Amino acid sequence: MNSHVLPALIRRFHEATQSAAPSVTCWGTGSPMREFLHVDDLGEACVFALERWQPGPEDPPHLNVGTGVDCTIRELAEAVA
Repeated sequence: MNSHVLPALIRRFHEATQSAAPSVTCWGTGSPMREFLHVDDLGEACVFALERWQPGPEDPPHLNVGTGVDCTIRELAEAVA
């Protein structure tokens, strides 16, 4: 499967629902942690940074954008289910 984790999980659960499958098998251990960010939130952060962010001389040359909250792949699969 060549897709991002969230669309892949949604597809698996949708197909399982359509075929009345009794269970859904996911890949891996489910323990890796990931942080998910909605594209609209990233867009707003980019516009904010371009218009207002002025790094100081001690700041790194990059800007991290995120929610600060991560979850396991298993937790994400359970939420999608």
